[in-house]
Amino acid sequence: MLDHVNTHKHFHLHPIVLDLILTIGREYGMKAMRLPCETGAPFWLKPWIARVRAKLVRAWCARASRTTIM
Repeated sequence: MLDHVNTHKHFHLHPIVLDLILTIGREYGMKAMRLPCETGAPFWLKPWIARVRAKLVRAWCARASRTTIM
């Protein structure tokens, strides 16, 4: 039984990593996964980088939320 999946800096939202986690997770009984779709960005990011990051995270969260685990 898979207890949890740990990733660094929400890397599990990347489409390739997400697909792998879901495939492996199904095999080991994963029931849920956190989708960290918080707004905002780290204060140290330049504004244009923050905008790009926010768009990517929103898109990846939307894709992940449409994907069922079971």
